[in-house]
Amino acid sequence: MEVLFPGEDRRLVRHLRDHVLDTYLTDNLKAREMQADGSYVRRKPESLQEEEISSQEWLPDGIR
Repeated sequence: MEVLFPGEDRRLVRHLRDHVLDTYLTDNLKAREMQADGSYVRRKPESLQEEEISSQEWLPDGIR
C-alpha cells in the first residue's frame, strides 16, 4: 500500500484486509517480490492453469 491511515470503522478494516489486501497479495501479473539482495522479480502464474490476477485491473477506476 502506498498510503497508511488509521482504520476506525471495523467494516472498512475487514473489507481492506479480506478483499483489497488479499487481491494485492495474489496479484501474479504486475506484482514484484523483493529479493534478499534488494532486487525485484516480477511474479507470474505458476502454471497455465493458475488464474491470472492483476490487482490494478481488479480495482474500480475510482479507487486507483
